[in-house]
Amino acid sequence: MSVHRKHGFTLVELLVVIGIIALLVAILLPSLNKARQSAQLLNDQSNFRQVYHAVLFYATENKGYLPFQSRPDTWNYGNGTNAFIEMTLAKYLGNPNIDIQLGEIPAVFRCSLGIQPGEGTVVWQPSAWRTMAWQPRAFPGYDQAVTADLQKEWPQRKLASIRDAASKIAFWEGAQLLDWNVCPEPERIMLDGWRWSWGHMYADPPVNSYDQGHMDQPIDGGPNKDGAGWWANGMIRYRHMNNSVTPVAFFDGHVESRRYNNARQVSEIITKEMCINRH
Repeated sequence: MSVHRKHGFTLVELLVVIGIIALLVAILLPSLNKARQSAQLLNDQSNFRQVYHAVLFYATENKGYLPFQSRPDTWNYGNGTNAFIEMTLAKYLGNPNIDIQLGEIPAVFRCSLGIQPGEGTVVWQPSAWRTMAWQPRAFPGYDQAVTADLQKEWPQRKLASIRDAASKIAFWEGAQLLDWNVCPEPERIMLDGWRWSWGHMYADPPVNSYDQGHMDQPIDGGPNKDGAGWWANGMIRYRHMNNSVTPVAFFDGHVESRRYNNARQVSEIITKEMCINRH
């Protein structure tokens, strides 16, 4: 009678199998990571389209006017956020009952790669943050008492008043401040230090009531990172595809992606695609 012995894998065979698996992982992992990053970008582009449709619905119901970005009566000093525009548009996005006092902001206004608030920030509520930044001339924000002069300087705009709508960016992914507030506040963007302030650089031709002597200076494109300081708060932020791509929405409703090359290129985008006619 013959005896059949069961043979296991030899050490060499196990090493070969492990080597093959490691090789396959090394080949597939970059592709899987790229696919995941592409899915995140597509998700945020979809969010941008939803938000634009909400803006369009608001304008349709309000004689063509675009919503304000912020109002002094909706500023919440308890959590450091002014979510007026998000509160205004929420009802068109299926979130009609957000609580401004709790800083509730629908997730559609947040980048999938944004930094959530945590200990050390003023905004502690998990939902009280966003990364979407708005063209401050088209969506004016008031953080002080609204006066006739202020309304003249920052009038509520009609969508139809935006010239070259297909080539002008309406909103984008903004850099987060992090050390005090995790939300970008583009109505107080400061580009090129203090020489361009309170959104004046987004007018075409540009207007700066603080320092007329520096209007010929180039716009600083920024460092493309969060937590860079007040001067970079709300500036265009390229988070996707390893900090190289960002979605942007145009006033005609289409959404594109912009790729980061260098700060000079960002400066050109701000100058050519983000500056709109004043009135």
